[in-house]
Amino acid sequence: MKRTLFALLLVLCMVSLTAQNAISSSIVDSSAVSEDQLLLSKLEKIEQQGIKDADLYYDIGVCHHRLGNIGYATLYYLRALNLNSAHQASQHNLNVLKKLNPEAFEPDNLYLLELLKRIIAWLNYPRLAVLILIFTLFVVICINWLLHLKPDSEKGPPVLLLSLSSLFLLIFGLALPLKMHSVKNDTRAVVVSPQASGFIYEKPDDSSTPIPQASIVKIIDQRSGIYQVRTPSGAIVWMNADDLGKVMP
Repeated sequence: MKRTLFALLLVLCMVSLTAQNAISSSIVDSSAVSEDQLLLSKLEKIEQQGIKDADLYYDIGVCHHRLGNIGYATLYYLRALNLNSAHQASQHNLNVLKKLNPEAFEPDNLYLLELLKRIIAWLNYPRLAVLILIFTLFVVICINWLLHLKPDSEKGPPVLLLSLSSLFLLIFGLALPLKMHSVKNDTRAVVVSPQASGFIYEKPDDSSTPIPQASIVKIIDQRSGIYQVRTPSGAIVWMNADDLGKVMP
């Protein structure tokens, strides 16, 4: 009887130790890196391969957004919009960040200027290319129409259509290279550090001004390890390069 009780006691001890080991191992698993962090690491590895894609930048921005890194989230949303100005998801999330952190963004322009900006943003590269092809086709049709008109026929309609088509072709034809130039020469940067400061002079001093995280600034000048930038409020300060992330890396 005593041997049976001793054997049962031994089994219970072994079961208890096994349960403790199982609980300990589950605690270790739960303290592992979150799914968003793992996904972010995978996406960053893809980015390091030199792949530039608006959807990739948007996904990286969403991961940073979920992790609370609003500076990097803003940066990658802007990078996505820099490649595809009509990327609606990135623009939506950027508007959400703007509502939560309005001092980090430039104030809205007048209604007509904002409307013009939205129209220009809607005209991304594929849409501009399609419009150029359409109006090129219209110009060719109108020229062919004029060439095959009889001498006594009315030339008003084909001339009018040719003029309008040529005008729109010129507008969209110039808009495409101008848009490409503005994208390549984008001087914007985002404050990615939560404790960034701006200085009046090149060397840091006591007269520092805190710059909110996720602020979108414009780079004016560059020195070794520091940038002279214009903040959303219009102030011109110097900032450490480590506190900023360029929209065009």
